[in-house]
Amino acid sequence: MNERTLRVLEYDKIKNMLMENAESSLGKELCSNLKPSTSEYEVKDSLKETQEAIDIIMKWG
Repeated sequence: MNERTLRVLEYDKIKNMLMENAESSLGKELCSNLKPSTSEYEVKDSLKETQEAIDIIMKWG
């Protein structure tokens, strides 16, 4: 994704909001290094990982 698109979408603001919710310095660093994906496969894979994490949290707390 090009810089203009990221600026129009205010991607930095979204990343900053995410970083504010990170509880560790490693989490904050991972958030700051995030880049959007334009690959449908990568997006679906990330959504699957997210759902798996939610399922684990719901089951085990």
